[in-house]
Amino acid sequence: MKWPCLILAPLLLTACGGKTERSMHAELDADFAKGEVLLACKESSSGTCHALFLVDTERKTVEAAAGASAGATGVGEGAYYCVDVAPPDTAKCRPRALNSGKQIVRSSTVVK
Repeated sequence: MKWPCLILAPLLLTACGGKTERSMHAELDADFAKGEVLLACKESSSGTCHALFLVDTERKTVEAAAGASAGATGVGEGAYYCVDVAPPDTAKCRPRALNSGKQIVRSSTVVK
């Protein structure tokens, strides 16, 4: 009978005073042939999505307001990225490999 508890746990956290501290929904659209990447910020608890792209020894940053998009150039194969509601800290974020095409990035932190 653990299944009902697993399904209801997120609802119980919210009902018992849990709150979402940070949440974000963004999309990255990378075109390696052009060396461009577009950050579309769908929603963000801070009102802004921030992206950090690690390209060889270079760092590129992009920020977009919720509901808007922004782009960066010089981003191609072999790049890694972090996306957050605040400028990503390279010491704390876990960079993921950037793939050609569209990637959906969502995150949320729930605290009691």
